[in-house]
Amino acid sequence: MQIKWSKEEDEFLIENYPHITKEQILEKINRSWGAIVKHANETLHIVRNGIFSQANVLKLLEETPIAYYYVGFLLADGHFNNLNGSNDLKLVLAEEDRQNLENFAKYVEFKKETKLYSKAEKREIVGNLCNAQDSYVVNFSDQINMPVLMKKFDISHIKTYVPPNLTWIREQNPDLYFCLWIGFIDGDGSISYNMNPDRSFRESCHIAINCHKSWENNFIEFEDFIYNYSNIKKHKRRKDPELNKRKNASLQLADMNLLIKIKQKIIDFGLYNVVMSRKWDIIKMDYEGERSRKTNFKIKTTTDMLKEGKNLKDISKFIGCTEDSITQIINRENLHSLKKFGRNYKTVR
Repeated sequence: MQIKWSKEEDEFLIENYPHITKEQILEKINRSWGAIVKHANETLHIVRNGIFSQANVLKLLEETPIAYYYVGFLLADGHFNNLNGSNDLKLVLAEEDRQNLENFAKYVEFKKETKLYSKAEKREIVGNLCNAQDSYVVNFSDQINMPVLMKKFDISHIKTYVPPNLTWIREQNPDLYFCLWIGFIDGDGSISYNMNPDRSFRESCHIAINCHKSWENNFIEFEDFIYNYSNIKKHKRRKDPELNKRKNASLQLADMNLLIKIKQKIIDFGLYNVVMSRKWDIIKMDYEGERSRKTNFKIKTTTDMLKEGKNLKDISKFIGCTEDSITQIINRENLHSLKKFGRNYKTVR
């Protein structure tokens, strides 16, 4: 039979539960700690203050690339709860991403040891938040600093359907805005090789993010930002962020020059040992597209043949293009100082 809680017990908890230690509470109330916590949270609606948090939430409030990266990652994969004064945060990752979870735990100075939870064990801690059979979990609360974090980044406990307004970050500090979105890509995005019609893989790849339709404006804002930030003009054939067939917001970044610049920025900010390498390793920094290979071949061949004294007709025939194309290469690459071109030298303008 459950023993009814006395008025004195309730008054003691209301006055002291948020502030004193677990041991001090157990000295005064002869009940199990689980029963005390349940009664305090569900009946009295009181919670313990952030001094008892198992992590340092202040790390996520720093104005640094790594702090904004992790905020972006949590916007994608984290679970925020500020209902009934709980103010807790949970991050659940599959076994293959354990190192990334360990990196996060170390950054926020998580005081518990991370371990692998079965699906049943995980449900007891964080509920049915993901379908992975085995997962690693970091969960903690902070009654003081978690509300500050959620207010700063406009984070809703239903962020999947109510995305934050991040425009202020883009306007105040583009570098940190960039880092936040890299974290978001790691959490909710994918980086995949492009495929040929015969289903073989190309050397090129693309970044894709698909979220609830409410994220469409955020995607539009980020895409406009990333092209300008990387000083690359978007090709007219590239699709704008849009709602896909499933009515989800979809963003595709497939320009390899853009992806290479994004990866270089990640390296420049010192984040490459933090990001999900299984994704970003796909982007090859020495990638050279088919068009670039053809252009470089034409330039090298033209240069070599000019040095050998070949004329425009010989060069164009060997390469398989018009003499006007060779003329444009000579002018663009400033190859006039090489050996004479033969009879067609006068056609170079």
